[in-house]
Amino acid sequence: MMGYRDVFTDIEKGTIATLYLWYGEEEFVKDRALEALTEVLVEPGMGDLNYQALDGEEAGVAQIIEACDTLPFMAERRLVVVRDPYLLTGRKGTQSEQDGMTAYLAELPPSVCLVFYLRAAHKPDKRKAVYKAAAKHGSVVEFALLKEEERARWVKRELSAQKIKMDTRTLHMFLARVGDSMQHVSSELDKLVQYAGVGGTVTGEMVTEVAVPTTEERVFDMLDAVGRRELTHAMVSLDHLLAAGDEPLMIVTMLARQFRLMLLAKELKRRGVHPSRAAGEMGVAPWLANKYADQAARFAPDTLIRGMETCVELNHGLKNGLKAKRESLEALIVGLCQG
Repeated sequence: MMGYRDVFTDIEKGTIATLYLWYGEEEFVKDRALEALTEVLVEPGMGDLNYQALDGEEAGVAQIIEACDTLPFMAERRLVVVRDPYLLTGRKGTQSEQDGMTAYLAELPPSVCLVFYLRAAHKPDKRKAVYKAAAKHGSVVEFALLKEEERARWVKRELSAQKIKMDTRTLHMFLARVGDSMQHVSSELDKLVQYAGVGGTVTGEMVTEVAVPTTEERVFDMLDAVGRRELTHAMVSLDHLLAAGDEPLMIVTMLARQFRLMLLAKELKRRGVHPSRAAGEMGVAPWLANKYADQAARFAPDTLIRGMETCVELNHGLKNGLKAKRESLEALIVGLCQG
């Protein structure tokens, strides 16, 4: 299986495959890859003739084959993009359709570049014959969420192009605030670039003022306030979470995860585990592991365990409609603040 970098390398070198299957959570990079591929294969003004996009939830085998068999006009190749094809997601489709598409993929004409493009909400069924054919005759690429160091490199490149400075501490603060979706990273970075201006400097104060935080970062802020026993601040943070449209069930799930990681960070520190190894055991970046450890220091172990247990009870109650949503979260925060 190829990595997303291999796709961009192929495009730059002109060694473009006849068949691609792209899937995964990272929509921003996937879109960038499609833009780059389109720019290389489709001349300006020729989009109506040499580019065709099909809704894969509706398009059947015959329509896909017709699009691929259509010859390019004044070009070597034609680009056909099939979004969310039902032949790969397993939602519908007959065995004869699977067989027909599989046979065709084995003999795709060299005049086409066919891209099966699955959005984040759609995962390919790897048991399907069409998936196996795509893997055999083409290139399958998972666009997974980028690692923190990859997102950091991207931000640095974007800022360097504008001659804008941002120190390492502020960069980590920004990435923690905006989360791991590159679409969100990009949109929030655009705001900071406009705010700082060409040749300027992005400061921590700018990040706090301009960048919209993720649910996880808001939960961090709420737990920081709980750890300091600042009930009013914690309640305001909860209000912000709910006002931003975050569902109570999601908030409870995030709280449970935070409690679990804080408890693990506390235990690893007690055992004298080196921070870099602790980060690996926690499955997070080193700077984030340090953040969890610092936050965990504000809580006694039994408080963290009680918090986890309460979140599990709340999760069950919310899923089954047994508990009032806002009132349950407020009761949880009050209980934690009171120790």
